Amino acid sequence: MSGVISFSENPDEIWLVAGWAFRQIFEDISALESDDAEMMKEFEIAEALNGLHVDKLAPSLKLRTTNSIKRTASDILAGKTRSGIHTKPYGDERTVRHYHEALRKLLAAIPESRELE
Repeated sequence: MSGVISFSENPDEIWLVAGWAFRQIFEDISALESDDAEMMKEFEIAEALNGLHVDKLAPSLKLRTTNSIKRTASDILAGKTRSGIHTKPYGDERTVRHYHEALRKLLAAIPESRELE
């Protein structure tokens, strides 16, 4: 099973990954942003549907969600935040490496901020 996060209809702005990586980014963001109930609700729906269409969200939610995704992925890759993947039974070095590769692709899929408004 896979999951997708789309920022637009442009194929370069769509992130398609294994379901575990899709769920992990939401878990990692939720650990840092759990006070945003509206965003948490969208993540819950996205996990149930295996997809999040950021481009279809209301403008303020779209911007907050995109910023949270970008900040969380960047901080994990920079070593500022530790992903919950490390606590998973399958969170070995190889899996962490695959997750980091997926996060780099996710960051590449995020459009420039001027395109988010």
